[in-house]
Amino acid sequence: MDIPVGSLLTPEEVKKRKQLVQDMMPKKRYFVKRYGKNAEKVMYGVATKNIKKDERKKIQQLTKRKIKEIINYSLEKYNL
Repeated sequence: MDIPVGSLLTPEEVKKRKQLVQDMMPKKRYFVKRYGKNAEKVMYGVATKNIKKDERKKIQQLTKRKIKEIINYSLEKYNL
């Protein structure tokens, strides 16, 4: 079941989302009990949120690493 997403996902993220939803299937009964007929949509929403959260963490880590590289380069260049 493909559910449209507000923000675009890369093909890799779509695969991860489908895998996360498959991993949640054993808990589907809980989602149905709590969310009724919207259970599957909620599962896709949770999976999408988790993927975007992971992506933000990766970007933050890359940004921190890049800042460290720039600082180290500047320190070496100016012998500080």
